[in-house]
Amino acid sequence: MKKVIRLTESELTNLIQRIVEETKDEMMNTSNMDGEMEEGLFGPSRKEMAQRREDLRNKLEAKLMELGLEEDDLYKSLESTLNAAEEDNYEGDDIIVKRSGSTGEPFLVVKSPESKFHKSKFYQNVMQPMVGGLKGGHTFGGGSGN
Repeated sequence: MKKVIRLTESELTNLIQRIVEETKDEMMNTSNMDGEMEEGLFGPSRKEMAQRREDLRNKLEAKLMELGLEEDDLYKSLESTLNAAEEDNYEGDDIIVKRSGSTGEPFLVVKSPESKFHKSKFYQNVMQPMVGGLKGGHTFGGGSGN
């Protein structure tokens, strides 16, 4: 059975301050001596990221061999493709071949998996049509700008 506990405003304030201080102390204990947070605390470590980059580079090179292309044939370098994939922590296995609109040269894109947000009905019914309108040049009543 739950007990009802009564606190005065000052007791509640002191309790909250104590919790905040203890949380700060715990965070400081998990940080390094130079003041940076522990590596890998909020995502992959540098070593993991380097391994993911190398794995993806190998997949991209295998895709080039499969297509009978060399890196010089591409519109965008493998390095720029790897840098773009780094933003998604190198997640996603689908390597898509696209063509440049101006020259028609091929380039590789690493398609990241859809997030829960992008799969949600809210995104599909509200956000995607709105973003589609912006990509299509819709001004939402802004006029031509002249």
